[in-house]
Amino acid sequence: MRVNSIIKCSLSLLLFLSFSLFCHAEVRVVTDDPADMFIFYSTSIGQLAQDGEGRNSPFADAFLNNSQKNEPLALVAIDIVSDTYKKTMQKQRPRYESQIINNKMYSLAGRSSSKKYALLIGNNNYQNLPNLENPVNDVQDIAVILRLLGYEVELKTNTPLAEMESAVNSFVSKLSADKESEGFFWFAGYGVQINGPNYLIPVDVNINNDNQTQNSSFSLSKLFENLQKAGNKINVVFLDAAAHDWYGGR
Repeated sequence: MRVNSIIKCSLSLLLFLSFSLFCHAEVRVVTDDPADMFIFYSTSIGQLAQDGEGRNSPFADAFLNNSQKNEPLALVAIDIVSDTYKKTMQKQRPRYESQIINNKMYSLAGRSSSKKYALLIGNNNYQNLPNLENPVNDVQDIAVILRLLGYEVELKTNTPLAEMESAVNSFVSKLSADKESEGFFWFAGYGVQINGPNYLIPVDVNINNDNQTQNSSFSLSKLFENLQKAGNKINVVFLDAAAHDWYGGR
């Protein structure tokens, strides 16, 4: 099971069990014609995300069990929430934010002439943090499902910052080049909030102090902004992160 760190929005480094624990969402309209966005967090605010007893986290397992339903994403999301809640004995309830304006009936499994692109990042083996168990398993299994659904999948595991930045830039470029394209992004690994902004944590993060951590992590707001500015049909984002109190309660 993933270990919780003390939750506090302060000047000290704060690593979260789930991106849903961030104080505020960092999504805002950044272009006149932004892409539709659907953002799924692995828990509700104040809850803990569990790593699970098997191959996958409860959140990833719930996604795998429901993602091939040819139903609107909003209905599939309800099933993912329900399944995760049951699997965790009512300890973890995912939540989602929908900024879908033009594609209300959008389905991950629906037939579409649009090009589908997916970027999956799963980080287990951190150089300066305790290793995690399931993120790599999760993205490997999700990649199988997405390919069956017609996605062109880029799978990244145990990814350093430079490789993460390159992968995200390439992903956004593909979406920007085809305004009818559909995007899917999944991150599994550590997440951090420092002085307000939130970050995705690469395996080579430097945690000596807050500034170095910020400079060696990937900005979540930058990800959201770039996906919106791509101006493509729709982007679906899943965030499943873990934490460990390696500062001993700092």
